[in-house]
Amino acid sequence: YPQRGTASYNAADKCWQMNYKSVGLDGTTSYGEYCMCVADADTLNWSMTEWADRLHMAKKAEMTGKYKRKK
Repeated sequence: YPQRGTASYNAADKCWQMNYKSVGLDGTTSYGEYCMCVADADTLNWSMTEWADRLHMAKKAEMTGKYKRKK
């Protein structure tokens, strides 16, 4: 389902962050945050947290992961 937001980059932390608004599979509005950080030349760490409300009181989902370059 579509997610709309604007990403910003923090050069000091080497991280992209995007806050977004979405409609989930259950048809309800969600508010979330993606974050992707450069760990080293071969690794990106990412996280996603999504809430059911704009005040972030009711968490719907949370995921973390890592992208590694194949050698």
